[in-house]
Parts: sequence; C-alpha cells; structure tokens
Amino acid sequence: MSQTIVAELLELGDQNVAEFIRHIARAADDSHIVEEDGLLLVAGSHPNPGPYRNVAMRIREGLSAREVFARANEFFRQFARGYCLWVRMHADLDVDEIAIERGFRLLEEEGLPQLAREGAPEPAEPGPGIELRWAVDEQSRRDFLMVNADAWGIGGAPYDLVRATLFEPSILDAPNVTAAIAYVDDKPAGTCMSINYPPHVAGGYWGGTAGWARKRGLHDLTSRAIFHAGAQLGATISVSQTSPGAAKNLERMGLQQISSFKRYLIPKGT
Repeated sequence: MSQTIVAELLELGDQNVAEFIRHIARAADDSHIVEEDGLLLVAGSHPNPGPYRNVAMRIREGLSAREVFARANEFFRQFARGYCLWVRMHADLDVDEIAIERGFRLLEEEGLPQLAREGAPEPAEPGPGIELRWAVDEQSRRDFLMVNADAWGIGGAPYDLVRATLFEPSILDAPNVTAAIAYVDDKPAGTCMSINYPPHVAGGYWGGTAGWARKRGLHDLTSRAIFHAGAQLGATISVSQTSPGAAKNLERMGLQQISSFKRYLIPKGT
C-alpha cells in the first residue's frame, strides 16, 4: 500500500472505532458521552473499565497529551471509576509516552493490531455440524452476548451483569450493523459483528469463540460473513482492531496491518 492509501485507511479506521464506542454507549440509557476538541470520553452503565464501556480516546489532533489525561481524569473522577485509554500508535505517541512514564498497566501486553483492506473477503462454508445464523431476534442477540461473555472470561455470570459489563444486545439491531453467530450442534459458539461507518467502511468487532468450541474455524467463518455482509450494505473497505492471534487469520483474508493500538487501564482516582 502507498503511504497515501495507508493514511486514508488509518483515518477511516479511527472514525469507525470511535463510532463503535459511541454506538455501544448510546444503547444504554445511563451512559454519558462527551466529545470536545477531538477527545472522546464515555462513561458506561457499569464501572468496569472495559475497552468499550469506560473509554478515553483522542480521535483528532488538537489537545496535548497532558491535556488528554487532565480532561479524562476530571471526567471519570465524577463517576468515581477508572477507565480504558485507547492510544493510536500512528497518532498518539505523546500520549503513550506519558502512560509509560506513569506506569499504567496495559490491557493487552502485546498490543492490538489494526488491519485493513479494500473490498471484503469471500465468505466461507460452514464445516460439519456448524450452522451460520444472523442475530436478528431477541434470542439470537442474547446468544451473541453470552458467547462473548465466555470468550472474555466471564462465562457463567448473570445475564444482566454481562449486559452491563460488555454491551446491550440491542447494539446488534441497527441498519448499519450485521452480526453473525456460528452454532455447533445447535449451541451458540462463535460470533462477529460489523458496523458500517462511514457508510463505505465495515469495521469488525466482538469476534469471540466459546472456550469449548475453539479450533473449529469459527472466527474465520463469522469474520468473513460479516465483512461480506458489510459490503452488501455498501462498504468498499474492511477494517479491524484485533488480537495478534486473530490478526493472523485476518491476514489470510487479505487484510494487512497498518498500525496498532495500546489500551491502558487507568485506575480510579488518578
């Protein structure tokens, strides 16, 4: 890719992830969203400093790194909670420097690769005993949520707690969202969703596989499905921020790493 194309993809990827964070927050009545001077701040419905529930992210140039921390700390102090700070390694090296200096802990030690490609991967056929469905009703959206609870290590937690901690299932019910679920022997096992924003960009999120269902190709199946569905809604670009392991799978689909994110956990009262 040329530097010009990469720069355009980075900008579009930033817009997509910021909108996804807003989309999750808007689904909860008790969330608070503040966006000023290129800084996005979200306090969600639960104090858990998850990467999509309680968030600070500089999405445009403008504020200095010290001002980013000052405003974020002031915002979350009123809720008496910590938060997750997103750092774009293509644009926020000054923020990263302060986070390292202050010794904040990383959510993912290895970072979060950001990948992109023009167009969408071809869909795949489900293997034996596997069925691909779309989250189009209350039960399937509940299944989607609970698979992610398992994938995030809180399987077995009460449904209402999972909703508050991760996301409201209603985020899957939007005209610019597609959500796929892989069922193994009729049991929900793997998920992925896309959100089109801007309309020509499909961003992949919540790619999760239940622990008992790993190594069955479910991430490949659901990821290909949602990017293809996003293209059917008008997307000409596919983007994703994902784990290093999942990134290898996305690379096999033609996505290329263009940058990465760090996500720092900022303690309450900072």
